[in-house]
Amino acid sequence: MKAMMHRLKSWRINHPQDKVIVISQFVVALDAVAVYLEEQEFHYVRYQGTMSSAARENAVKDFMDNDGPTVMLMSLKAGGVGLNLTRANRVILLDLAWSEAIENQAFDRVHRMGQSKDVFVNRYVIRNTVEDRILALQKKKVTNNTSLHSSRAGSRFSESRGSKDFPITPSARAMAASSADFLSRISQTFSARARPTAAINRFLRSLQNLNQYFIYGHPLLSSCLRSITAQYSGHVVDGG
Repeated sequence: MKAMMHRLKSWRINHPQDKVIVISQFVVALDAVAVYLEEQEFHYVRYQGTMSSAARENAVKDFMDNDGPTVMLMSLKAGGVGLNLTRANRVILLDLAWSEAIENQAFDRVHRMGQSKDVFVNRYVIRNTVEDRILALQKKKVTNNTSLHSSRAGSRFSESRGSKDFPITPSARAMAASSADFLSRISQTFSARARPTAAINRFLRSLQNLNQYFIYGHPLLSSCLRSITAQYSGHVVDGG
């Protein structure tokens, strides 16, 4: 999140006319991003499958307006087909998909007829996690299918990653440590706030929903939820 926010703030200063689409497979990740955007006073819209078609249409309309929000938070599957978002020319992918073709469908929302700017795509990879394996598999598929190497005229793609090596089988211990560190950072970040915002409430509900997928609750998620909830005891935000 820090790397993403650093890039967004840099673009806001150096490229104020550019708009950005932040893509993730997980709504809970978009909820977390929304918290950070509100703190830094970024205006944003959301586009995801849980929204009504009318709400999605309004989000696109607002985003395409030159004076509209500069950031769109988009779920990967909802943004896969049928959209023309040429008002944006910068894309951030927060998590990798098993198929690079699915990612490219989302990237193509901004790289379409009518795009007059260079398109920049940034894919973030967290080292020592399953994403190392996903990236390795993607590269293997590209090697086996040269059609995935189709060039995109006028576009430049960059990849932000924190690992030089991409092992096929990541260490389970490293994955657990990475997850624990991530949830610990969430707890520490939220503990510095006196009162929760509507975005934080939405994020907490997403964590709670995710935790319900585990029969007895996931120990790391449960610990994180208890820590954050304790900070906001007695505080409720309506309409979160």
